[in-house]
Amino acid sequence: MYTKLLALFFPFLLVSCASVNGYQEPRTGTRSLATVSGSSTRSGLFEWSNNIVSSIDNKPVGMVWSENSKINVVPGPHLFVISSTFNRGFGTGPYDSLTEVRANLQPNASYRFVSSPQGAVLHVWAVDSKGKRISEIGASQYHYAPPAPAPIVYYAPRR
Repeated sequence: MYTKLLALFFPFLLVSCASVNGYQEPRTGTRSLATVSGSSTRSGLFEWSNNIVSSIDNKPVGMVWSENSKINVVPGPHLFVISSTFNRGFGTGPYDSLTEVRANLQPNASYRFVSSPQGAVLHVWAVDSKGKRISEIGASQYHYAPPAPAPIVYYAPRR
């Protein structure tokens, strides 16, 4: 029974992981590239933020395993969409947001995206390896992100 379910589920899993018309990283040996990544900060037990690069130039990035995953990008101007999740304290979140940020990247440089909530708006921008802002500040409204429902599994005793 479980083997049949797994056999039916596996092709759907592969198809869902495929990225059609997504962002393709340039080859590292072709030219001097820039590197971008998200960021993760924690200032207390219930105060944290995570920023992940979701798309570059309107092309989804695909499988990004963490906010610290590095993505190679051709230098020059780009439009990034940053997926942010944050919590402001005990019982106040989490919140999420998608924010567009335009940045002009230089060759052989590394950048990361950081964010800061101010009122009902989340501000996101790119910084270089020295922490200097190198992009415009993108702004978007954030929303409460309810936790995913946890399935309740009940195992009936065997008779």
